[in-house]
Amino acid sequence: MSDLDLLRLVAGAAFLGAAAVMDLRTRRVKDALWIAMGTLGLALFVADLWLRGVDPVVGLVLLPTAVLLYDPLLGQGFRTEEGWRFPPGPIVAYALAIGATGFAIWDLREDAASFATFLRYLTVPVMMLVYRGMYEAHMFKGGADAKAMIVISALVPQYPSLPPLPLLAVDPRLQGFLGLLFPFSLVVLLDAALLFAVAPIGFLLYNAARGHLEFPMALLGYKVPLDKVPRYVWFMDQVVKGEHVIVYFPAKSQDRKAILAGLRREGLKEAWVTPQLPFMVALSIGYVLAFLVGNPLIALLQAAIPLR
Repeated sequence: MSDLDLLRLVAGAAFLGAAAVMDLRTRRVKDALWIAMGTLGLALFVADLWLRGVDPVVGLVLLPTAVLLYDPLLGQGFRTEEGWRFPPGPIVAYALAIGATGFAIWDLREDAASFATFLRYLTVPVMMLVYRGMYEAHMFKGGADAKAMIVISALVPQYPSLPPLPLLAVDPRLQGFLGLLFPFSLVVLLDAALLFAVAPIGFLLYNAARGHLEFPMALLGYKVPLDKVPRYVWFMDQVVKGEHVIVYFPAKSQDRKAILAGLRREGLKEAWVTPQLPFMVALSIGYVLAFLVGNPLIALLQAAIPLR
């Protein structure tokens, strides 16, 4: 499947590169980009299953994949600001997806090879649910982050094969285990997170040069004058119930005018802020690194605990 995987690498990098540019400019990514990228991913998923000649019942995994892919992009949503609602279209779609999954599990239960193949591909909709849940739990700062991970799950459903890549090759005896418990999309997220892990070092050096070594704020952001607050930041300095506090991990939605007014009433001239770092930039780099370098965490574990 090296040809399909090469197309996944090139196309995915191009789409994520465009998303990174949008994120840098406006901190927003248009859903049209995710729809196009997801549709390509679904088409390649179909081609992958066809070329592998899997049992047609295994192909039923495409139904929950399609539902969970398009629901956050085109769906009406069950939860709104006014409360919960239950539109019939999504309910029918989810019912069909659950039914197809249940039928496939029942039908393939006595065919060990096909059942194992189905389980490996079932990680795609499962991870889509995980990323949706991470967004609902505010583990992703923005909807575009979750949508990107959902789309990447469909675009690269299994670990790619582009010999001699990746550079950090995984022992073949671990491939089946990783395919189930550490899907490729998680490698992309891990690589992107590792890029963000160096951000506190950058903040620390920047704040040290300006003489603003107050911890832990110096590791999370920087100080700015209240009359020159950048557009894409969140306030750590806030006034809550009349008391000046430091919020180390501020909510993604803030009333900037109200926060500024409160800080000025407290007599502050400067405030600690944490930048809205463009996650799409790190994610696009992490995507390419996942193809070229591989899974650094598993590589470290292999080095520490070599298989015999």
